[in-house]
Amino acid sequence: MKHLALALTLGLLPGLAAAQDFSGVYQMGDCGAMNSDTRVTISGGTIMFHESACQLTNPTGVRDMGDATLFDVMCSGEGETWSYRTLMMRGEQGLVMLRDGHAFTYQRCG
Repeated sequence: MKHLALALTLGLLPGLAAAQDFSGVYQMGDCGAMNSDTRVTISGGTIMFHESACQLTNPTGVRDMGDATLFDVMCSGEGETWSYRTLMMRGEQGLVMLRDGHAFTYQRCG
């Protein structure tokens, strides 16, 4: 544990450190719908959607935008794999994710 704290302090594990900043459960709409297609769980460097899991890699902070972080995302689900880039940041409602010209706002659940 001491080595992990030192690595995070020195910036040796930037992907893990940045991804953990967004850790939590988020959903578009009602947080009570547990199996919703719009529910996401972020833990460490992983983001889980209803039927897919993605690795958040290569975090890049965006200058003058607070905690806004650009990630390379590598996903798998239902027998397929794909990748894309996303910008994640905290918003008034919880989490804002931008991808392919679209902004998605998720409220924090619990």
